[in-house]
Amino acid sequence: MLAERWLYDFLIYAYMLSLLFGFAGLMKPNPRATVASSALLFMVWGIELSLIAMETWRTWPQISEIDPILLYTWALISFALYYQHIVKLDIFFMTISSVGLIVLAIQLFFVRGVPFQKEVIMVSELIFVHISLAIIGYVAFSLSSISAFLYYIASFLLKKKQWNRFLTQLPSLGSLQRFSTGSLIVGLPCLAVSLLLGGIWAIQVVQPSVWIDPKMIASLLTLIVYSLILWQWRRIGWQGKRLAWWNVVAILVMIGNVLLSRWSFHHWV
Repeated sequence: MLAERWLYDFLIYAYMLSLLFGFAGLMKPNPRATVASSALLFMVWGIELSLIAMETWRTWPQISEIDPILLYTWALISFALYYQHIVKLDIFFMTISSVGLIVLAIQLFFVRGVPFQKEVIMVSELIFVHISLAIIGYVAFSLSSISAFLYYIASFLLKKKQWNRFLTQLPSLGSLQRFSTGSLIVGLPCLAVSLLLGGIWAIQVVQPSVWIDPKMIASLLTLIVYSLILWQWRRIGWQGKRLAWWNVVAILVMIGNVLLSRWSFHHWV
């Protein structure tokens, strides 16, 4: 347990150092800082992937006890590295990495150690698809809200005519909005199908208690909130800052949903 705690603490500190170097390179071009930031984040990515693989190997074919936050932050880091090295958008790299660090820090320092009350339940193909689609949905929602946040900031700077290096590194407002709504369109069906499959399985195994489970309620709320945002965009014609603002607010609901896993009968999602 002590070794595990040390490893998780190391992840946090390495993650923080990566962001500090990345921020320094963003404010003032510095190749060494950029390389250090990437190297540290690659190390965090590799450690998290190793933890996920070892835990999967240890618990297979039973339901894995992998921390859902670990899966979520690993997926975010993967996208962050993609945007830095393939797309060459350091702003996206920094913003996505920051969200991942905040979620990981909250989970490690505030909700770790909450006991899991239910017995270990056998895994099935249904649950595997349920978990995979849920993770894809959460990551898509995160990317949508991050794009919306950057849209909101860029719009504010343009309105104030504050031309700076931060603004010049951002894509156009149209590109940010298209990516935000596109990610939303991907995330909604993934989470909807995930909830449907999970509900079918839970009714058979957990029975009536599934409907009062905090994770189930929060997941439905997340789906409703993002569905309303998409509906307002398609039907009402919400555009620009108004759409971006509500998308940014929605990520708080989604993060709360992920963190509620610790108090749920299924803490792996």
